[in-house]
Amino acid sequence: MEFYNQAARAIDQVDSKHGSLKSIVFNLATKMKTSSKQAQNGSAAKARQVSDGKRLLRVVAETLRYRQVIESILQAVDVLNSESKIFGKSSSSQSKTAISKQANRSQHPQAQSLILILVHDHLFSSRGISLSKIHKIRLAIERHSSALKAELSRLMVRQGVSQVSDLIDSLKRAGSDSPDEESSPTIVNAPRWMRVNTIKWSLEDAKGWLVDAGW
Repeated sequence: MEFYNQAARAIDQVDSKHGSLKSIVFNLATKMKTSSKQAQNGSAAKARQVSDGKRLLRVVAETLRYRQVIESILQAVDVLNSESKIFGKSSSSQSKTAISKQANRSQHPQAQSLILILVHDHLFSSRGISLSKIHKIRLAIERHSSALKAELSRLMVRQGVSQVSDLIDSLKRAGSDSPDEESSPTIVNAPRWMRVNTIKWSLEDAKGWLVDAGW
C-alpha cells in the first residue's frame, strides 16, 4: 500500500508544482521503506530505490496521461463519496480546517489522487491493482468495477473511438477546442490580410464578394 500512497503523493506534488515529475518521484522513492537486510546492505538499498523510482515514475506518468479519461469516468461513478468510509469524505464536504490538516500531513495523500492511481491500475494496467485480493482498498475499487468499465465504454462511444489511446487524444482535442471554433471553422483559418487586384475588380466589389463568401 505504501507504493500507492507514494504515487498519490507524487500526483499531489505535481499538482502543487513542487518540481518536475522525475525529481518528485525519485525523491519520494528514496523515502520508501526498505527491509532491515537491505538497510544493512547499502548497494542493495540503492538498487531497490532506483527500481522503486522507475516503477513509481512509470505508474504516475501513465496515470497523468490517462487522467482526463479517469476523471471523466469518476464524474459518473463517484467512488470517493460512495466509499467515504475507506477514503474519507470528498474535499467539497470537508471543513476548511479539516482540509488544512490533511494538507499538512504529508503521510496522507489526497484521497482523489489515490483513487486516480488505483482506478488507472484497475482499468488500464495488465497486472491490475497490486494489492492483496482481500485488501480493503482494492475491494473498494473493485466494488465499482462494472460501473467503471461501463462508463469507459460509454465514453468511447460518445467520442466515436474504438481504442483508449484514441480516447485520450479525442478528449484533449475536445478540451482545447471552443464551441465558436467548431461552429465557425472559416474564422479559425481566416487570413490576416488579402491582396485585391484592382485591374480585375474594384475594392468595394472585392469586399462584397468576401462578405458573401463568409469571410
